[in-house]
Amino acid sequence: MADKVAPYGISSLVTGQGVPQQQEPDPWAEFRIQPQQSPANDPWAEFRIPQQQKEPVSAAEDVARTILPGVSRGVSNLFGIPGDINKGIRWAQKKISGLSEEEMVAREREMDRQIGDYYNSLDGTPDRTFKEMPADESRVIGSQELQGAAQSAIPALSYHPQTTAGKYVNTVAEFAPGAVLAPGTAASKAVQTVIPAVASEYAGQKTEGTAWEPYARVGAALAGGVGAARALAPTTAEATMARHMTHVTEEQTHRARQLMESAQQQGVGLTWPEAIAHASDGATTLPHLQRMVEASPGGGEVMRGFMAPRPRQIEQAGRQTMGELSPQITTPSAIGPQIRGAAEDAIGDVRKGINAESAGLYEASQAVPIPNKQFTQLMQDPVFMEGYNRTYKSNPWIRGGLSNKPMNSVGMLDEVKKTLSTAEKNLASEINPNRDLRTAAVIGKGRERITDIAREASPEYGQALDIQKSMRTQYLDPLLEGPLGRLAKKDVTTQQAIEALFPSNPLPGSSFEVGETVRALAKKNPIAARMLVRAHAESVLNEATQKLASGPNEWGGAKFASTLMGNPEQKATLKAAIENLSARGPEVWKGFENFTNILEATGRRLQPGSPTAAIQKSMDAVKNGNFGEAAKHVVSLGTTIPRRLIDVYDKMRLEGGTEKLARLFTDPEAGKRLRHLSTVSPDSKSAILTSMRLLIIANQAGKNRGGRQ
Repeated sequence: MADKVAPYGISSLVTGQGVPQQQEPDPWAEFRIQPQQSPANDPWAEFRIPQQQKEPVSAAEDVARTILPGVSRGVSNLFGIPGDINKGIRWAQKKISGLSEEEMVAREREMDRQIGDYYNSLDGTPDRTFKEMPADESRVIGSQELQGAAQSAIPALSYHPQTTAGKYVNTVAEFAPGAVLAPGTAASKAVQTVIPAVASEYAGQKTEGTAWEPYARVGAALAGGVGAARALAPTTAEATMARHMTHVTEEQTHRARQLMESAQQQGVGLTWPEAIAHASDGATTLPHLQRMVEASPGGGEVMRGFMAPRPRQIEQAGRQTMGELSPQITTPSAIGPQIRGAAEDAIGDVRKGINAESAGLYEASQAVPIPNKQFTQLMQDPVFMEGYNRTYKSNPWIRGGLSNKPMNSVGMLDEVKKTLSTAEKNLASEINPNRDLRTAAVIGKGRERITDIAREASPEYGQALDIQKSMRTQYLDPLLEGPLGRLAKKDVTTQQAIEALFPSNPLPGSSFEVGETVRALAKKNPIAARMLVRAHAESVLNEATQKLASGPNEWGGAKFASTLMGNPEQKATLKAAIENLSARGPEVWKGFENFTNILEATGRRLQPGSPTAAIQKSMDAVKNGNFGEAAKHVVSLGTTIPRRLIDVYDKMRLEGGTEKLARLFTDPEAGKRLRHLSTVSPDSKSAILTSMRLLIIANQAGKNRGGRQ
């Protein structure tokens, strides 16, 4: 008799002769599959569906696919912190009270009802009901709820890394959103993100699958966060500087660094307090700190060695800058006369231009005769006759040129008018020892009568005079009254020329006419114009940097910049002058201005005898450092150690701290570090941000399981 078919297998019994017996139908045949390796006592092994194997992905693909989901999880964890904290508090309440979730909800609703009854009893409205609010955890939105909503909206955010590289990148991406609370620059934020993330992932992979994994991830993340913050934290000297840079921005620190580099290129030693104070327009008390360091035993030696060469450095850099203005001046007294000649030539060009505008009308009027009646009157006018005799008869130099102008022509009257005009000015001149204003007035009236007769005889002549008068008023007179006219005066010396072009207190708006004057001078005599500007700047430099009775003047450079460009109009006029010297003028001015900026920065250095309140405060900060007071208390053990020992301790700390500060002040390579200090606040605000940052790191690490939540 054949065996029955077992429900969990296929029976294939054969007879002893090896002939197979007929098999009964198998009702489970269509459901059977090739069994996987399973325990021998698994009766359902033949029916289990094999677990679908994930197709392996490359490390590059895994990294690319995990970045956005990792950032999304990090953002959810960041904004879900309040909810997660709320859930943690609720969990602790249940553990402490021993109540279940349902009992917690019932208690909270009973409290809500009692509060409602209390308020109803206050205003006598017992019919008012108090709205019950759900008290369970479902109303708290934490990181899991935020992440679930994001993954529901964008399924691709559910991706988790499969490779080791992907898991590291995923952890870094999850930590990245928390960098918004990390203090410092973008680079320091990156460091404070990558180090804790990598440390956490490394520890997690080493303890993966064990009960220690979450603790290892949190501990490693916190250790990495603290280590990164510690590595980026300022030293005692840097922290002291940071306290004086509270109002200094990162951009201002960057400008200070550029100023330091420029000073170094010109061979002038500049300190960071000077550069930062100048770049921030004095928004720092670092110069007070520098004054304290200069006066200290430890830092003073370093600062004296740094400051001693400054007068010589400024002298050398100044001569080099002056060389960009003009060649070396060898005959300074010759500059004034050369400038006068150039000014006269420039004014002469303007007069020629005015005459050219009226030349056509003037030529058309020369041969026009004067009517007999008017001419008869002129012949009886003593002023006309004297002028005619001086013009034609008594001046053989011009007599030949007047042969074609009859005595009764408009041309001859015009020549007589010019002669009378010259005589009138000479008699009225203040420098004329034979000054005669009465005679000058008589000549002036006679000149006017002659002009009126010529106008009446020739309308063209009148039009020519009107054009000349208009153009003189518009163009010539302003030149004569301005710097160019003053430079064209007789016997102008070099010093007078400098004062005419660069007064100590120029009028507002003087820069335009100074620029036009230098342009005109440079066109006529470019070397003289350049030497005049150099003579002005170099004489101020010589006066400002002269030696003092005590030795070289370490503040001479700042005095030069202040004297030369002490007010905005002085700077504007000098800029206009230099820029109009030549085609390279704007480039030369840029270098000159850069040099004066460096010298202005040296003026931020406080001189001995400056106010001491801020300096004493800085000294106390350096002595105490971060742990100074605590250290002194520990050393004293609560007893009254002799004051001398305390003084020795303070002196040791002060000397060591000020020496470090001095080296930090004078190190041109300290720019990157100081740029970081400008973004780190030494007060409680920075501590709060750091604490929040570590909280985020711990929260994130506690949730990360190699990409699994």
